[in-house]
Amino acid sequence: VDRFRKVDFNKSRSDELMVYYFELENILLKRWKAPLVNDLFAMIFFGILQKLSKKHFPNHPNLHNELVAGSGDIISTQPAKQLLAISKAIQKNPTAKNLFLSKEPQQIWDFLKEGNFKTIYQTIDNYIQKFGDRCTGELKLETITYRQDPASLIHILKSYVKQNIQEKAKPKNTSRFSATTIVNQELKGKWFQKRVFNYVLNKARQLVSGRENLRFERTRAFALVREIFTAIGHNWYSEGLLENTRDIFYLTQDEIFDFIKGTSVNEDPIALVKLRKESFNKFEKEETPSERISSHGIVYHGNDFYQEASTEIIEGDLSGIGCCPGRVKGKVQVIHHPSEIDSLNGDILVTTSTDPGWVALFPTASAILVERGSLLSHSAIVAREMGIPCIVGVNQLLKRIKTGDEVEMDGRTGEIKMINEY
Repeated sequence: VDRFRKVDFNKSRSDELMVYYFELENILLKRWKAPLVNDLFAMIFFGILQKLSKKHFPNHPNLHNELVAGSGDIISTQPAKQLLAISKAIQKNPTAKNLFLSKEPQQIWDFLKEGNFKTIYQTIDNYIQKFGDRCTGELKLETITYRQDPASLIHILKSYVKQNIQEKAKPKNTSRFSATTIVNQELKGKWFQKRVFNYVLNKARQLVSGRENLRFERTRAFALVREIFTAIGHNWYSEGLLENTRDIFYLTQDEIFDFIKGTSVNEDPIALVKLRKESFNKFEKEETPSERISSHGIVYHGNDFYQEASTEIIEGDLSGIGCCPGRVKGKVQVIHHPSEIDSLNGDILVTTSTDPGWVALFPTASAILVERGSLLSHSAIVAREMGIPCIVGVNQLLKRIKTGDEVEMDGRTGEIKMINEY
């Protein structure tokens, strides 16, 4: 990946960019053995840990979850921690703080690039070089990342400064310490059982951390592909083949490369993009398909992708999978995309699912409720590492809860008590 980072794709011809892509594909994109094997064994060892915990510690149903928390080596938590540290540095400098409070994000970034506040600029630039591709929709090539648009990162920092959000001293992971104490007490004198249990526990910890860290490496690889196709888009726009540089993302890989090679069945990319945009606008207005669908015969004919398995709305309190212990009572904010708001102001975050791009919003939430996911999902892993009470896998969460509702949630048991519904 580092070798490709040194290439200036913007100075390359489209045929050269195609060669770069195939080289990258052969080196990285077709070699997903390591993350796939790691994911498989992560699920296996975490499952074994859960079974052993239930067997040896039946009075502590969430022990396996608490034992894998607080590893400290998961890279997914680093973006939020570093952004908080940058925010703290800005707030310590009255002049820099005034800049972030009084100017728009693009103006702030331009001012920093001119050589003002060199230390702050260098810290932000270092962040972009390392984490600039880690954002919402990071595996979608059409996503505009912080690397491509630094002003969007400045927007986050501006909101942190405005609300006085700073890096805090990392609290001691009492849940993991307490869980380890229970293991040592319950298995005292049982050297064989304890040895087996600790072996499984250590492997589970390593594999769960590796799962998130390998995902980050995947993100870096996808970022290079994004840069290649972005450069092709610029080339085609300058040559009159597209009406906008970003129209390249309405075409498939084969359509782009076939056009470059001269084997395309369509010689008018502009017309093809127009057709795709019409389809996209149509799909955008449709409701979200069911979480699980089935098809028979011709996939796009005679199949219903919107029939819910259960249309009856659950009444009473809700429950899910407790991921990080902690009882929180407060109002909720239902968020569909992290760009909708700058901060949760201590409210409980409620959403369908998250990806690494949400992590910048996590420090502003008192707790997290997610409709989908498992104990090994991104929300669960990052929430555990950051010590934020979290529940995932809550059936019909967004059907029952809306912004302004008040709930009381228990991140250990997964119980959600409805207090006031508006």
